[in-house]
Amino acid sequence: MTKKLIALIFVTVFAAALNIEAKTYSYSNNNEDFDLSFKIGYYIVSGDSDLWNYNSELYYFEKDDLNSFLGAVGLNFHVTNHLTISFEVGATYGHTLTEYADWVDEDGFPIETDIELSVVPIEVSLKISPFGRGDYIGRFSAFEKNSFIPYFGGGVGAYFYSYREWGDYINFDAGEIIYAEFESFDVGVGYFIVAGFEIPMSRAMSFIAEFKQTWAKAELSEDFQGFDDLDLGGKTISVGFTMGF
Repeated sequence: MTKKLIALIFVTVFAAALNIEAKTYSYSNNNEDFDLSFKIGYYIVSGDSDLWNYNSELYYFEKDDLNSFLGAVGLNFHVTNHLTISFEVGATYGHTLTEYADWVDEDGFPIETDIELSVVPIEVSLKISPFGRGDYIGRFSAFEKNSFIPYFGGGVGAYFYSYREWGDYINFDAGEIIYAEFESFDVGVGYFIVAGFEIPMSRAMSFIAEFKQTWAKAELSEDFQGFDDLDLGGKTISVGFTMGF
């Protein structure tokens, strides 16, 4: 119900804003109607799951151990001077080698386990440029971008993830160390807010910087039976550039 409500609010706000804006502004052939964006950033996991808490108690593990770099490619349609619809695909991969906090093997060596999380977000968003992206100047009505273009917005996405653990584990019932692998693959639906700015460097290319806060969760496989949904949300700080067409 919550996800349907979020989607309904998003679509309603977008439709209303687009209708208002379309009455006061239209693009000409002199302006880039869309652009491609390329970004790299850093993904900081929220870690609001009982699985993260369990691992933190059992191992020398912190949720920040799975923070990772992120790459993303986007397609941005500037439907009006103040409104942009963006479609974006990204990828992030985090890995850490950890060990049991309170136990060692019979030779006194650490009992080590690998933990890995990768996420592929596919997102659509509505971004608002409150001061507009630019204006028409000159006798031929050429469109000139503003020197600084702040924006904010929000959207929804599908978050495909892979979570794996493998290594040596203690079988407390049998009192022995065994090798095992556990994995989970699924997709979750979430939403996010975003804020950033664009600085044109030429007619076709701009520098961009962006902050995004995401909320998303997905079910875990039977390998992690008994745990709640996995938290895939977090904060992302990214920079990059756009190329207009």
